[in-house]
Amino acid sequence: MTDVQFSEGHALRGPDLASLTGMRSGKSSYYREYRRSSERLASTLRSLDQISVAVVRTAEGPRALLTAVVQAAAAHLQAQWVVLAVADGALPQARPRFLGVDARGRLSDVEEEFGPLARHWLGVVRNNTPEEPQADAAGLVVVPMTIDGMPVGGSPDWPPTPS
Repeated sequence: MTDVQFSEGHALRGPDLASLTGMRSGKSSYYREYRRSSERLASTLRSLDQISVAVVRTAEGPRALLTAVVQAAAAHLQAQWVVLAVADGALPQARPRFLGVDARGRLSDVEEEFGPLARHWLGVVRNNTPEEPQADAAGLVVVPMTIDGMPVGGSPDWPPTPS
């Protein structure tokens, strides 16, 4: 830290790192906030990296692309499960029709391998795709997929277990 002297003999203390950055070692709340901000930034960067991996997988076919998308969504949301499904009657040539991943990273396109709640929401998305995103108080999020404004499927996602 530097001192600037005035002619009257008063000293004015110059800026130091703490006043420039808002970080003060004596204030533990600043450090906690810094850590939270740093963790959010790191999570965002990981998500962007996973999204870029998903985008370049398009050349490997639809299964590889869907796998990368559901894995990126599950990791970003830290979800217990994520399902990506095409609605019945929409895009009849699309395969696989759905793909899900659980919190352990296990992928499946077999409906019976999903838990009851995931199976229920898979049915909802396949039979009656919502036109707008939905969320409930428990944390379930359902995001529709649209082509030219028409819903063609969606992704129900269940939040992480509270720690």
